[in-house]
Amino acid sequence: MRIFFLSTCIYFLFFCSFLFLFFIFILLSLFQLFYLSFSFSSIFHIWNSSFLSKESILQHEQEYRNLKSNYSIHENWTQITDTMKIRDISIQGTNGKTILLFHGTNTISTVSWLPMILKLNQLGYTIIAPDIPSYGISDFDMNILDKSPHQILEYYEFVFDKYCKNRKIEKSIAIGHSFGGFLLSDFVSKHPEYFIHAIYVNPAGILPTLGKNGIYWGVFFKLGLISRFLNSYYGILTRMIYPLLNQSIDSQIYIRVLGNEENVGDFILSKFISYSYCFASWNHPNIQKILHSNVKISMIYGGNDNIMPPHNGILISALTDGKIPIYVIPKMGHCIEEEDFDLIVKVVDESITNENHEKITLEIPKNMDKLFGSYFCGKTTMEKIQHFYEKMLSSQKRQNEKIEIKVWENEKIVNMNIFEKDILHIDWNNIKINKNSSNHEI
Repeated sequence: MRIFFLSTCIYFLFFCSFLFLFFIFILLSLFQLFYLSFSFSSIFHIWNSSFLSKESILQHEQEYRNLKSNYSIHENWTQITDTMKIRDISIQGTNGKTILLFHGTNTISTVSWLPMILKLNQLGYTIIAPDIPSYGISDFDMNILDKSPHQILEYYEFVFDKYCKNRKIEKSIAIGHSFGGFLLSDFVSKHPEYFIHAIYVNPAGILPTLGKNGIYWGVFFKLGLISRFLNSYYGILTRMIYPLLNQSIDSQIYIRVLGNEENVGDFILSKFISYSYCFASWNHPNIQKILHSNVKISMIYGGNDNIMPPHNGILISALTDGKIPIYVIPKMGHCIEEEDFDLIVKVVDESITNENHEKITLEIPKNMDKLFGSYFCGKTTMEKIQHFYEKMLSSQKRQNEKIEIKVWENEKIVNMNIFEKDILHIDWNNIKINKNSSNHEI
C-alpha cells in the first residue's frame, strides 16, 4: 500500500511539473508574440540569422540529398511571376508515369519525401516534389498573411496553376499529405486537367470535425507555438543544447525549417481553423470538392493518426459506396516516419495500379459540412462526430449496408467490411486478421 502511495505521488509530481512547464512555455510564447515582437526577440535575431537563412537550409539540404540519393535528385526553379519562383526536387523514371508530391505543414519536400521519392522511383515513376510557398524555400508573398481563407485558396490556385503550366505537368498522379492534401484537393477540384489520379494521405480539412483531440491540435496550430519559439531561440538551442545531442542531418534541416523566419506555413494553416471558447472546427472543409472531383480519388490513413483519424476517410468511402477507396496502415501515425515509407509506397503503387474509377455525382445537404467541430471534452466531441456521421449517411441512398476498406496487414492488402455503427470504434492497434484470408469483417 505504501509503495502504491509513493508511486502515485511521484507520478502526480511529474504530471504537475509537466503542466507547469507547458504553462510557462505558453505564457512566454504569448508574451513574446504580443509584447516583445520588436524588442526582446530582436536580441536573438542576429544570433539566429546565419543558422535560419534560406541559404543555410539549402546548403545542408543539398548535402543530405546527395548523401542519400547519390546525386540522382535534381533541383529545379520554376518561374511563377517576375518576383516569384517555386523550387522542386525531381528524379526521372522509366514507366512514363509522373507523380507530383505535396508535403504537409512546417516542412519541405526533401525532409518529407526523400525516402519515398527514391522508393517510388525504383518502381519506375518520375517524381516531382515542389516546395509549397510559405515554408521558407519557394518564394512567397507575405501580404497573403492578411487575406481571408478564401483569398488564400485563390492565391494557391493561381500559383499551382502557373507552376503546372510552366513545369509542363499533365496527366500526373498527385499525392498530398496533411495540409498539402487540403491544398491539393482544392486545386484538383478546380483544375482536373493536370491530373488523372489524386491520392490523399492523412488529409487535413476534408471534414469540419478535427477528431477526438481536435480542439487541442486546433489551439496548437492556431497559436503556432513551435515555429514562433524556434524563430526566436534557435540560436541559443543550437549553441547550448544541440552540441550535446547526436542530431541526424535530416533532423537538423527540419529544425532549421521550423525556425526559419520565412516559414509562415503555420500562420496560413491557422486561418482555416475557427476557435471560440471551448469549440474548434475547420472552417473551409473540402468534402464537397472531394465528392465532385473529375479525377480518380484514393485516400490513405494511418491507424494511429489522432489528428486526422481514419474514420474521416471511412465516412467518405461510405458516402460514395466505395467509389473512393480507403487504405489504412494500422501502425502509422499522422506523420510519415522512416519505417512507414516501404508500406506506403506499396499501398500507393497498388492504388495507382487499380484502374477502377467511377465518376461520383453526389450532393450533401447545404451547410451540413460546417455545423460540427471539436470540444475540450473528448466524449462530447465523439458524440458530435457520431451525430454528424449519422446525418451525413442518412442524407444518401446507399446500396450497401457494409463499408469496404483496405487494410495493410500481414504483408498484404486485405479487404475489411465494417458496419456504419462501428466507424468510430475500431481499435487499429488490436486488429486481428486471418493470415490466409483476403476478406475480414467486424
